[in-house]
Amino acid sequence: MQTFEQLKEVSKCYREHNDCTVKGLAVLFGCTYGVAHRALDKNGRQRRRGAPWATINAAISQLSERFGVTTETCGKPDASASYARYCGFETMTIKQFIRRHPKGVYLLAMRGHVAALRDGVLYDWTADTAQRRQVTGYIKINGEG
Repeated sequence: MQTFEQLKEVSKCYREHNDCTVKGLAVLFGCTYGVAHRALDKNGRQRRRGAPWATINAAISQLSERFGVTTETCGKPDASASYARYCGFETMTIKQFIRRHPKGVYLLAMRGHVAALRDGVLYDWTADTAQRRQVTGYIKINGEG
């Protein structure tokens, strides 16, 4: 698996930005940036733009099948924090989420952003600064094959 610094370097080679989803899926599935990038491209992500949740879900389905894992979605990844709470999901900050889920592989959804969490380590450019962002939902890898 590539480190976040390596993912940033590869991102420069692709001349990408707004690619937090690509990096998040690469960490989530333990694959390369290129594999995650192609999966999102095949499912409709435009270059240098963020991906809508329909595209993310389609890419996750494709990668889950490819790597032989199952995923579980919890909360409202595509919603605001207030709507997620309205729907009954207990929103929490990134820091609280890490404390409650020290083990496991997750793709955390926040308003307009995603970040990957692998065994308590946050893989994101906001890792040192945005621990107070509200997690509106997450996708968890259940079985690593």
